[in-house]
Order: sequence, then C-alpha cells, then structure tokens
Amino acid sequence: MNLRRLVVIVLVLGVVSIGAYLYLTTPRYTNEEYHAGDLLITDVYEITDTKLTIDGSILVKGEGKLIAKNSMLKFNQESNSQYRIEVGDWGSDESPELYLENTIIDTNGKWMYVSYAGATKVTIIDCDNGNIPWHSAGSNVDITLKNTDIDLTSSDNVTIRAENCKLFFEFVLKNCNGTYALPKGKVDELDFVFDMGREKLQVET
Repeated sequence: MNLRRLVVIVLVLGVVSIGAYLYLTTPRYTNEEYHAGDLLITDVYEITDTKLTIDGSILVKGEGKLIAKNSMLKFNQESNSQYRIEVGDWGSDESPELYLENTIIDTNGKWMYVSYAGATKVTIIDCDNGNIPWHSAGSNVDITLKNTDIDLTSSDNVTIRAENCKLFFEFVLKNCNGTYALPKGKVDELDFVFDMGREKLQVET
C-alpha cells in the first residue's frame, strides 16, 4: 500500500468518526413543533421527546403547568432578553408549575431570563447542559433541583432544595446590616442566617 492511499484511508476514517460522534451526541427528538408568538399556558401543557421552537415567550399563569421531558425549548431570539419564560405572578396565591427533566433551553446564543413568582412550584431534573438563561425567584416560590446546573437570583420567601447540583446564587438582602463570614473554596457544610426584620434568609447544607 503506497503512502498516498494510506493517507486517503486515514482521512476517510477521520471524517466518518467525526460524523458518527456528532450523530451520537446530537440530541434527536421524535417530534418537532413550532409556535409563533407568546405561548400562554393556563392548563396542562406537556411535551416529551419534542423540539419546540418558539418565536415568543412562554408565560405560565393561573394554575397552568408546563411539563417538558427529554425535550428542547428553542427560542428564536435575535437579541438579548427578547423573549423570556415567566411562571406565576407577584402577590398571587395561584400555584402554576414548571417541570423540566433532561430538557435543554436553547436561547439562540442570546441572554434570557426565566422568572418565578407567587406560589409557583419549580422542579428541574437532569438539566446540566444548555441551560444558559439566568433564573430569578421571589415571593413564595418552591424550587427542587437535582443533577442540574443553574444560576439563580433569590429573594423573599423562596425555598430551594438541591441534590448533586452546581449552583451559582445571588441573594437579595433587605433591611439588614452586620458582618457575615463566608468560606473560601469548597466546604462540606454551610449554614447561616441573614436576619432582615420580618424576613429571614436561611441557608442549610
């Protein structure tokens, strides 16, 4: 076998290997759906193995529930914060829900916010890849996270339970003063309380 033929074979094998890798690692979905404009959810809206492309925001209101499993929510944003996911309303006693499992939020490479308010219940499981929006929660939101990476701003009476997660928290502190010692680097346990008068921010690990 001459050298030129050997080089051709190696190049062909390389191209085939790259193609196979991309095929095996690229998420594939059984269903594809498209929604033009804002998607308002006031009942149960469930997708599984679905790529949902949206030219608008997702608004979950009232007692609405969005359930997405093994899916992708793809937002066709042309600019930062053009669209958003908004679950619940400030000061509302209604309890909408967001449930994401092994689901990617694709923001088209642009910045986007996901906000939770009121008595909203949020569950995010196995979403450690592609969740680049910034999440914010206030009022009486209840959040459960498992095997998930998330960036979150938290205020008021928010409850967060996390298991095997990588978290970046930004806490909103009001009506408090004092000196608080926080550890540097990784620690096995971290417990502290910020006393804000009528409210308290308590972290237990």
